[in-house]
Amino acid sequence: MCVPFHFPRRGFVEGWSDSLNRKARMKLMIVDDHEETRALIRELIGRFAEDVLECTSGAEATARCADFRPDLVTMDLKMPLADGLEATRRVLAKNPSACVIVITQYNSIDIRTAAARAGACHFFAKDNLAGLIQYVERKLTPS
Repeated sequence: MCVPFHFPRRGFVEGWSDSLNRKARMKLMIVDDHEETRALIRELIGRFAEDVLECTSGAEATARCADFRPDLVTMDLKMPLADGLEATRRVLAKNPSACVIVITQYNSIDIRTAAARAGACHFFAKDNLAGLIQYVERKLTPS
């Protein structure tokens, strides 16, 4: 089941630049079959998004991607109906400009390589999401 969230514009958030909070508005799709993980990701980076859509499977993400047109997608790998690697390929086929970040508990070189080959722009292990906020900030800040 996909659950949309609409975040109001927010002002200054301690520790982040005010200019980033004013200009960094995006559409975020969170794809994970665990509610706790979706809530954590929403807590960490949802404030950067004007619209957030949560999906519980790769099949749902694929079905909703064309209409939602996310700028950023966080993708779990092991889910029912369609795994995250196949869902990443399908999401990017429908929306090539999206950045897909794989977030999974399976952290091996083979998994990282498979995620990169599927088109993921970055990879985080679920037990170490410390760099996720900084990564999203860097993606949203113009060079």
